Amino acid sequence: MIERERRRERMTRNLAEHMDTSLAERITAFARSGVAVDTKSGTGRPLGLSRFGGDALLPPGAAWPGENTAHPLELVAVIDMAAVGPMDADGLFPHHGVLNFFVEQDFDDCEVIHAVPDTAVAVSPPEEATRHAEKALYGRTVLTVPEPDDLERLAPDLVRELANLRSSDQPGRGLLDDYKETAEQTKEPFGNQIGGWPGWAQGTMFDGTGKQHLLFDLQGDGMDLTFGDAGSLYFIVEERDLRSRDFGRVHAELATL
Repeated sequence: MIERERRRERMTRNLAEHMDTSLAERITAFARSGVAVDTKSGTGRPLGLSRFGGDALLPPGAAWPGENTAHPLELVAVIDMAAVGPMDADGLFPHHGVLNFFVEQDFDDCEVIHAVPDTAVAVSPPEEATRHAEKALYGRTVLTVPEPDDLERLAPDLVRELANLRSSDQPGRGLLDDYKETAEQTKEPFGNQIGGWPGWAQGTMFDGTGKQHLLFDLQGDGMDLTFGDAGSLYFIVEERDLRSRDFGRVHAELATL
């Protein structure tokens, strides 16, 4: 909790270099914690069983999604919530079990399956499914702010205020432009992120029907596991489902540059 407040204070100071401190504080009130993940060991701490690819860890008796179809879903990642959950300072994520992330071949659909490692069964992909290379994941906590499209959904008056104010550094530049750059800088460039605010490849993919959260911004490893041209596969979950640990309605959105 102390580290979380320190991150918020640093973020407020950085924003206050471009705008009034009270305005910066109103923005950082919307900040969310996330976990930046990578396959490089120097980018953070080991995340337990978390990895890209390999075999799924499924509840006993659970079938591989789509295993009896012509195109079974592909396993893209297994995330160990016992390692990742405690790194979420906002307290939204579970602190136990693993999440298996599956996607359709054309990325139009997904399935997220929760399992308890003590009883989970390692299941290999069906012959018809692509088996992605297994790579261990490492992670670190980050603090992110919403990009302008998402901030406008949360606080339209605040966005209008930013749009109407001029930058003190560059008189011909608006504060909204300064904020856009700040929002981008809080995300990992071309990185994978669990939770936090997304760094959208295009406009927001939250549909505005309720409180939605980023479950996983998956950009892959740049080699075996990729999504189009510098693309991201966003797994999005409703807050009520996240709090109730119901991952059956998670949906995926693909975006490429």
